[in-house]
Amino acid sequence: EVRLRTSELAHRLRVAEALGRQAEREPRYWRLPWRGALFGDGMQAALRLRMSICGMECSAVEGGRFGAGKAEKLRRFTSLPSFAPLRKVVQEKMEHMEGVFDSVVTQETGEVMRGLANPYLKRNFTAEYAQGIHAFILDANRLPEVAQDKFAGNTLESDVAAQASLILSCVASVLAEAQALQSAVLMRAF
Repeated sequence: EVRLRTSELAHRLRVAEALGRQAEREPRYWRLPWRGALFGDGMQAALRLRMSICGMECSAVEGGRFGAGKAEKLRRFTSLPSFAPLRKVVQEKMEHMEGVFDSVVTQETGEVMRGLANPYLKRNFTAEYAQGIHAFILDANRLPEVAQDKFAGNTLESDVAAQASLILSCVASVLAEAQALQSAVLMRAF
């Protein structure tokens, strides 16, 4: 079953936004000033990530009905061995960004930022994703669902290739958003 996360994420984002406003008013006599602009960048990135996640959820659900399971044809796409590296690259980038963002926002002294020593800052996740997507597309094009039916269905919502393309586009958007947030963190951290 597809686990729908968009409403849960929307609630968590509202809570985080309220906490950010509260932190802005908090006295910080012996600490660095609250990085409100950076927190705002993070919130905007989170809203865009939520939209990408929503796109993935809507594409993956059987027949477009919420509460239904993952479409079997899409399950075959995501179970291809070449899909695992894509998932891994994006997941590692998001975990890396969570750590960097957290270390920058919660740093309270003027010491050197711990997050800047992270070797993942030099890793080219985008190139890894591009390499992985090429291998995945080659594998996916060999599946009978894609090889036989160039357009199967009355609408794009029921076409498996279109659904898979939307999911891949959303995954790429997640990676791009994480990269943009990394740039914002590095620019505003000083």
